[in-house]
Amino acid sequence: MSARPLVSVGVPAFNAAESLPAALEGILGQSYENLEVLVSDNASSDETAQVANDFAASDSRVRVIQQTRNLGAQVNFRYLLSIAKGPCFMWAGSDDVHQPEFVASNLERLLHDPTLSGCVSQVRWLRNGIPADLAAGTVPLLGTPRDNLATYMRSARDNSRFYGLFRRDALLPSFPERPFPGFDIAVMAGTLRFGGHDRVDRVLLQRRRRDPAEYTADILQVNGPFIDRLIPLRRLTGEILAQNRQTMSVRALWWLTWRNFYEHSRYWASTDGPYGSVSRLLRDVLDTVRHRVWAKEDSQAS
Repeated sequence: MSARPLVSVGVPAFNAAESLPAALEGILGQSYENLEVLVSDNASSDETAQVANDFAASDSRVRVIQQTRNLGAQVNFRYLLSIAKGPCFMWAGSDDVHQPEFVASNLERLLHDPTLSGCVSQVRWLRNGIPADLAAGTVPLLGTPRDNLATYMRSARDNSRFYGLFRRDALLPSFPERPFPGFDIAVMAGTLRFGGHDRVDRVLLQRRRRDPAEYTADILQVNGPFIDRLIPLRRLTGEILAQNRQTMSVRALWWLTWRNFYEHSRYWASTDGPYGSVSRLLRDVLDTVRHRVWAKEDSQAS
């Protein structure tokens, strides 16, 4: 890459008229200015397109694409990646808040270390618009590909690294074709075949914490057959096993199996009836197991 490569920023937006101005202001206010900002309005029913077009009228770096029908989240994310021109790419949520040094700080790491496929800063969650706890899913992954995949699978539920800065040629072959819940986990696991993930140890990004009900809605919308609601991560699991055959270890497989059980109980815990009650209990038990195994791994590592 050149010393000042073009950085493409993909902003998938749906009914985001209220939050989009702050998100775009944060992106366009970056200290690193060689950007193209691609906003894909996913057939919103509010003023999202008008808000984005107003920004495009005042800043030539902004390009707005209005989808004629709702593509679904995964296809919209992939569309933005496919039309990007820069060798470096990042997704930016339509309600995310970036600090001015986000792009420059992450890009500096990528330029100085060709073994990296991506880099992200520390991320702070926003709860009802108020800064809260730090995201756990930005742990640096700087070991062997096998170790990186296993460590990633351990904390894949908090996938804040997905909104970091990546080499586009690592993202393209890692993005799955078919939509399924958790596609972002498959993307990040796939990029680890091409290099590790570093972290800038400053909070340069704030993100909204999703409501658990949104997760349940995703399962219902994307997973039609009963088997896919019984095992919500069935297709994600198949994608990870297919993409990462060479780097799959026993430890990574253990965490992938645990996540399948956990997401099954998490989905069914949101339902009524006897099995909903059992699932809520199973979810709590699995959380306890996770914390104990995590603590044991950390103790052995130190």
